[in-house]
Amino acid sequence: LERKKHSKLRTVISKSKAQLFKSVAIFRWLPNYTKNDILADLIAGLTVGLTMIPQSIAYAGLAEQPAEYGLYTAFVGSYVYIIFGTIKEVSIGPTSLMSLLTVSYTIGKPVEYVVLLTFLAGCVELLMGLLNLGFVVDFISPCLTSGFTSATSIIIITAQLKNLFGINIKSHNVRQILKEFVQKVDQIKLADTVMGFSCIIFLLIFKYITTAIKPKNPTLKKFLWLMSISKNAITVTLATIVSMYYSQSGVPPFKITGTVPTGIPEVKFPSLTAQRGNQTIGYTDMLADLGAGIAVVPFVAVLANVAIAKAYSITITFLGTVIVFALSLMAPYFYYIPKAVLAAVLITAVSSLLDYKILPILWKCNKVDLFLTVGTFIIGTFFGVEAALVLGSILNLLILLKMWSRPKINTDVKEIIETQMKYLYLKPELGLYYPGADYLAECIKKNRNEYPSLPIVLDCSNFLRLDYSAAKTLINILRIFNSNKTVFVMINVEDNILNTMKTIPNSKSVLRFCNKTKSIPEVIVVNEEEENEEDLLLKLNRDMKSIEKSLEILQMLEIDNSRSSSTCSLGTTSTKSPVSENTRKFSVRSLK
Repeated sequence: LERKKHSKLRTVISKSKAQLFKSVAIFRWLPNYTKNDILADLIAGLTVGLTMIPQSIAYAGLAEQPAEYGLYTAFVGSYVYIIFGTIKEVSIGPTSLMSLLTVSYTIGKPVEYVVLLTFLAGCVELLMGLLNLGFVVDFISPCLTSGFTSATSIIIITAQLKNLFGINIKSHNVRQILKEFVQKVDQIKLADTVMGFSCIIFLLIFKYITTAIKPKNPTLKKFLWLMSISKNAITVTLATIVSMYYSQSGVPPFKITGTVPTGIPEVKFPSLTAQRGNQTIGYTDMLADLGAGIAVVPFVAVLANVAIAKAYSITITFLGTVIVFALSLMAPYFYYIPKAVLAAVLITAVSSLLDYKILPILWKCNKVDLFLTVGTFIIGTFFGVEAALVLGSILNLLILLKMWSRPKINTDVKEIIETQMKYLYLKPELGLYYPGADYLAECIKKNRNEYPSLPIVLDCSNFLRLDYSAAKTLINILRIFNSNKTVFVMINVEDNILNTMKTIPNSKSVLRFCNKTKSIPEVIVVNEEEENEEDLLLKLNRDMKSIEKSLEILQMLEIDNSRSSSTCSLGTTSTKSPVSENTRKFSVRSLK
């Protein structure tokens, strides 16, 4: 007993240890971490950090929040992800898509709403991870993602028109923004416009140089790579220097970011109340105001959780350290960053999300996918990213349901050369599930009417599994054809499919299956012999019933004769006819 207890204890400890190593990623990669990895990650963290600083400020502006909140978001998650992160290619921080979703649910509300929304979204994502719900993302097709991200890029570019041209626009819908922009064209500021477009051109030139030019010299190659990684930081730094120069002589001609607090805020749980003027908003009211955002934001975050690929997740630690350094020492200089340059950074960053190259490919490949992509794009652009996600997912599921309910069924008349036997061959391409069971039955009946004399062979090689409804429908089909004396054979049937079908009551008597095409004639011959035996038994059964009925009639006649004889004996003596008596005895012997 003691040995069994120790054995169970060791098993529990080993399983707990394995689960711990599986859940906490740092235990897996840290033992293999080398000095060279530290140096590489230090360089990567510095370069990515220089990129993330201006982007984080820009994303905070996109979410209509103070600039410091973008920087807080950029470094806090990095230190947590180094311990639990499992994907080395993911860089934790704010993104354009999440900023856009955040502002759609928190516009005009205090910052406590944003903090509560991000906290609850993180809890939902954690719950999804614990319940292994990552497979849900598999139902979102790349076509839907392409249309969704393209719509997001258009919305972000449209939202940055106010900063790019220095106009005060209060609208947030694409149609309303464009309408208000046209009405305020005369308010365009030349300084912001020149600054914004100059930065866009500068960033595009950097992008072209790093992608088009591929030098063989290793030193030049590394230099171009470093420039491509740091292009946002270089652009923002140059624009900030220009802004500071003009600010010394008076009011700067650009719209600038404004004051950014220095240092790191106090670490604490999010506030469950918010202040709006003199009114205190409670937790339940805040939840009601956030509405569907608590579910939509984390789900989209899972879809969009792809960023710059680097060596190990330790890179994120260096990235977070760079952001903390910037908050501590460089925050006063963020005041002079022109909003036009941040708009330029955002526009060039999201322009790559506009996936227009996929349209001609989908036109040639699959027009249904093209319809899904274009439909999601139009819905997202004019009705918002939430509507695009919901309606696009519904369209995607409807397409999948159509494929399952109307699977393509290959039909052909084939012949076995050895026996010269012809048969009707049917093979569903996507297997069989309950939405497509009735469709398969209709297809079989339709082809049966065209070839009434041929045996039917159903190829089940694509059947991965069979649910109860599909199995019952298939058994009913077999029963119908069996009653019509039509040979129906199933080939390439897996054991799990066969076991499922056998669970249907009275199914074994109608099942005909084989695993090789050459064996089909043998199954058909056996089936015909069984049918002949059944016909003979039915005929004998009918004859026996007829005989039994005749015997009953004769017995009744004998009773009647005996009664009549007894009646006659009371009067005169009766004389039996020998002919009738002999005939009756002969009839009884014949029937017996």
